[in-house]
Amino acid sequence: LFVSFGSVTLIKPAIQQIRALGHATKILQMPLVPDPHGKLTYPKEIKVQLFRALHQAFVPWHGQVFFYLCMEEARIWHEVFGFAYATNEQFEREFGEAVMGKLEVEDGNFV
Repeated sequence: LFVSFGSVTLIKPAIQQIRALGHATKILQMPLVPDPHGKLTYPKEIKVQLFRALHQAFVPWHGQVFFYLCMEEARIWHEVFGFAYATNEQFEREFGEAVMGKLEVEDGNFV
């Protein structure tokens, strides 16, 4: 019905906990930048490259499945999909129409 692309976002206490646990991990070696909410995430350029590659991997599904970016800025949507929704309400309406239009209902229940 839909595919949601997202990326790692970490709050500072999570980073502190990862360090405190001392497990061998490379998650803190990746480049991270603060987002508008103070969380750490991939730089925009890496997100665009990642999401474009993922979207291309699903070319056979284009037109059949609703694709979207989870919690990403409009400028990233533009670079990945070539458009962005004007409002959250518009996104929710189109998402609902795309998903609900594919569900079958029988006797008031999804089948």
